[in-house]
Amino acid sequence: MSDPIMKEVVNAEMAFTEDEIMRRQYAQREKALRDYRSDMAEAKREGILEGKREGKNEEKVSIAVNMLRLGIDVSHIAAATGLSIADVELLKTRLP
Repeated sequence: MSDPIMKEVVNAEMAFTEDEIMRRQYAQREKALRDYRSDMAEAKREGILEGKREGKNEEKVSIAVNMLRLGIDVSHIAAATGLSIADVELLKTRLP
């Protein structure tokens, strides 16, 4: 403990651990950080899942467009892709 910096650190730690308000503030900051990290991780997972769903939907639309170009019936396309008949009809109206 001859090092003055170490003495200062130990004194600061002792003051901190004896101050209930500081300990409570520290605990609240730590909880807020954990909650933030958890929320961000959950948002990331949700974003990844949403991206996968959108990718699958884009694939279904692409297949439906190809089937429409082949002249396949709208009800068969809806059944094959899982898209609604209304969605397939909408795609049909937007084809060049």
